[in-house]
Amino acid sequence: GIPPNIVKDVLVLEYGNPQSLDIIKNHESELAAVLVEPVQTSNLSLQPKEFLQQLRQLTKDGGIALIFDEMVSGFRIHPGGAQAWFG
Repeated sequence: GIPPNIVKDVLVLEYGNPQSLDIIKNHESELAAVLVEPVQTSNLSLQPKEFLQQLRQLTKDGGIALIFDEMVSGFRIHPGGAQAWFG
């Protein structure tokens, strides 16, 4: 089942939207991790390299773990995965 606090404990943001970065920055002291699918399986053409680089810097500066969900893309885009592809 789904834990009752999931709505309280999880923040869902729009991928590729600069406002999402602002929200993360404003809540960085409350966040343990950011989980992102770097290559969106529902929209393969959406690959905002600059957004991902800014997200990486933001999470690094805030001490927040950045987790790439690459279950679908895996090593298809680069032998080093999305981390190597997007820099």
